Amino acid sequence: MRRTLYFLPAALFLLPPTLMAAQQDPIYLQEIKIRTAIHAHDLATVESLLAPGFLEVEDTISTRDQVLGFLKSCTVNSFAIHSHQTRMLTPDIAIIVYPVQTDVTCGSDKVSGEFNDSTTWVRHSGKWQAVLHTNAVAAKP
Repeated sequence: MRRTLYFLPAALFLLPPTLMAAQQDPIYLQEIKIRTAIHAHDLATVESLLAPGFLEVEDTISTRDQVLGFLKSCTVNSFAIHSHQTRMLTPDIAIIVYPVQTDVTCGSDKVSGEFNDSTTWVRHSGKWQAVLHTNAVAAKP
């Protein structure tokens, strides 16, 4: 079963960390904005935050249109992001990584647990849009 929208190249670990407080991190705020819109079934806002060539990588690779179609049939019951890390690659390209606890219902299927997510954001004409999101089940300790 496919999980809902959750968004790191190996080179990321070679970059100097640029950690920001969550309340001052515009990329973290974008991540919260898109997840809140998904939770509220506000697909117009979700669509505005995804770049036209957006891709999502989970157990499959999905396009922007596929993700938006999938979100129509799912409900995010809850999500909690914690311990995020943001890396500004350039002034207009950023990557955020974080563990997320989530509970999602898609029809009669329910998925809940801890996942490791990442999203690459690019700023076009002053507006941040997601271009790539990855999601993986977190390893159990």
